[in-house]
Amino acid sequence: MSYFIGIDGGGSKTECLLGDEQRTLGHTVEASCKIQAVGEADSRAALHQAVRAVCREARIEMRELTRVCVGVAGVSRPDIAAKVRGFVRQLTDAEAIIVGDHVIALEAATAGDPGMIVIAGTGSIAYGRNEQGEEARAGGLGMETSDEGSAAWIGRRALEAALHAGEAALAAGDAAPTGAASGHNRLVEELLGLRDPAPGQASPHGALPRLAGLFPRVVKACERGDTEARDILFSAATELVTMAESVLSRLWPDRGQAVAVSLAGGVFQHSALVRKSFTEKLQDVRLTAIVNEEVVEPVKGALALARKG
Repeated sequence: MSYFIGIDGGGSKTECLLGDEQRTLGHTVEASCKIQAVGEADSRAALHQAVRAVCREARIEMRELTRVCVGVAGVSRPDIAAKVRGFVRQLTDAEAIIVGDHVIALEAATAGDPGMIVIAGTGSIAYGRNEQGEEARAGGLGMETSDEGSAAWIGRRALEAALHAGEAALAAGDAAPTGAASGHNRLVEELLGLRDPAPGQASPHGALPRLAGLFPRVVKACERGDTEARDILFSAATELVTMAESVLSRLWPDRGQAVAVSLAGGVFQHSALVRKSFTEKLQDVRLTAIVNEEVVEPVKGALALARKG
């Protein structure tokens, strides 16, 4: 009997599945193992904890593992891929496959068939593969230069809005952003009341998860009718459509060709507004895009790739 592990190393969590050739035998979720988000030491600890925990749940010894597939952002950098591979090697002699998180997400969405995945989690990326096997991607370059429409991008926009409102209030001589200065905006008031340091004051590995952690506040504010939050989420959908159209135009230049588009990540999962707006905006510019709004689980693609080898 062969046993396989698939791991989705996201910016907010590490999700792990263990299975044999047919069945799923264990599932665990641990802290993020994304090196760029948490640092090398915490990344190693989280990955090791996830593998040990899923093996315990499945009652499988690590020496019985055949193959482990880890999908994580940043593996286009050789040092990141080598470090993650080394973390796996410290636990097991099983074959280790290290790929980008977009690769496992597309596998989960299409099982190897042509199509495109748009991921909006802590970071964001659009990635596709056409009928000729050609690949293209957009985004996914990190918070400093990319990740438009992601949870971190949304958090940064919300924080910027709060800071601007605070500055306007001070300029008007108000002690807090109330009345006309804030538009009675509760999201602004909440963010200005946070005790956490601003992103620029955070540790080198703290800014990304800290900003992404503001995303649930934006969603809740939108649900209670906050116009600032709604506008930020609409803008996120627009940014994600721009990335998607960049990939579509390169891989499927025939605008009449139908293309399957799948969604992944917490932004799509937890914001119906972003899902709906993304679908409508994308189909406005690409009528033949077939968007599946059922958010895929990339970890299932990681397990599938581990089985394939």
